[in-house]
Amino acid sequence: METKVHVLHLLAVTVVTLVSVRWSASDVDTAVTLRLSQPANLRHNVYRWHIRLMLAFRGHGEIMRRRLMEEHFTYDVFLSCAEEDEDWVLRHLLPHLEGRQGLRACFHKRDFLPGKNILDNIVDSVKSSKKFVLVFSKHFALSRWCQFELDLCLGHVLDNDDALVVILLDDASSRDLTSTMKAVLGTMTYIQWQECPDVRAWFWRRLELSLAEIMP
Repeated sequence: METKVHVLHLLAVTVVTLVSVRWSASDVDTAVTLRLSQPANLRHNVYRWHIRLMLAFRGHGEIMRRRLMEEHFTYDVFLSCAEEDEDWVLRHLLPHLEGRQGLRACFHKRDFLPGKNILDNIVDSVKSSKKFVLVFSKHFALSRWCQFELDLCLGHVLDNDDALVVILLDDASSRDLTSTMKAVLGTMTYIQWQECPDVRAWFWRRLELSLAEIMP
């Protein structure tokens, strides 16, 4: 009974939130499904999302390529990371994306508009970005804002035949991750950060390849 009440609460909060920020029906469906997956049987939900994501990403990105040609974007990349991982993003990721690759990245602490509702900042920034780079870690799994951003980004890539760019920052065990994160990691190729300087060149090369279609 307690689980059922928890599920209904998540459903109500998700629908109210999405309506308040004017999401499309498909966005609502995606996010509600993701939220409902959390309290249920974990193994079943990981398998279900693994299949769904594989079917969604089987295309060749034609919708996304058309959007890149026809629409105007404020940012090249939207970054999603936990607060505990911001130091790594500031020291390593942002300098590479904006310095070496010449991309315009949206980083919440720098680019979100002061005084604007946080939800509106997230939604507007995601819609104004070409690609989404998510920094997975055990801290990401524990952050409600990061999980919201993951849900939102997944809705966009599912609708636009695109793919997430996922960086796995640490060796988090499966029990540290949410069911949605597990499904994403089990469906698409992610990039593992390595502290060893000898292999960092490969990391940056793989990241550049994943963002090749939006390189200036």
